[in-house]
Amino acid sequence: GVFSLLVVTGSCFFLLLKSSQKPKELEYLMGTARGKSDFQLFGDKNQYVLASTNKGSFFVSKTYAITDEYKTFIVEKEGEIHEIPHLQMEGEYWNLILYNLDEEGLPERKIDLFQAVRNYNPKGVPTRLIDSYYVEDTHYFGLKIVDLTDEENRSYKTVYLNLETEEVVELPKDTKFGMDSIISSTVRATNYDKILDSKGYIDPSNKIVTTRLEGQVPDPNIN
Repeated sequence: GVFSLLVVTGSCFFLLLKSSQKPKELEYLMGTARGKSDFQLFGDKNQYVLASTNKGSFFVSKTYAITDEYKTFIVEKEGEIHEIPHLQMEGEYWNLILYNLDEEGLPERKIDLFQAVRNYNPKGVPTRLIDSYYVEDTHYFGLKIVDLTDEENRSYKTVYLNLETEEVVELPKDTKFGMDSIISSTVRATNYDKILDSKGYIDPSNKIVTTRLEGQVPDPNIN
């Protein structure tokens, strides 16, 4: 009787101790989206966008200023040097944030990238943002994704997120795209460079550098 009681009590103690041990917490990567205060519009029709380069991703298209926010866990596999792609885990998110440059107040819209890619392929996961593309009047945002249907033989591809329908699609290889880099050639036919030069900025394509000469401080009010 006494021996049996001791055995049972010991078993209960072991089970309680085992269940109270917390699993190792995963490390994660985290990025915050730029807010409206992190960029400014200028020009007689607010047709130009000024933003710093040290606050995370930022893309400017014909209609939107685009940034992102994310939290993704670092999952490692024994024998592999780099972290491995994985399906979305609880607590993870990756959202594309769009500010509409054509509307007063720059209204914000959020697109869940994990969900958008999952609707296209239940075993697909976004891995990298690319940039804006245009097919006639349709605005797409390029994404690199990985297919985890066979996790031992992962495959990557570029797909396109329709920013109006929020649907991910594939486009034929011979599709003729327009890109935002084309904007830089349009810029050269305007007073864009003259405005920037007078305010202490220089223009190396469709982005601008914040110091023109050593010791010169660019005018923060670019208008």
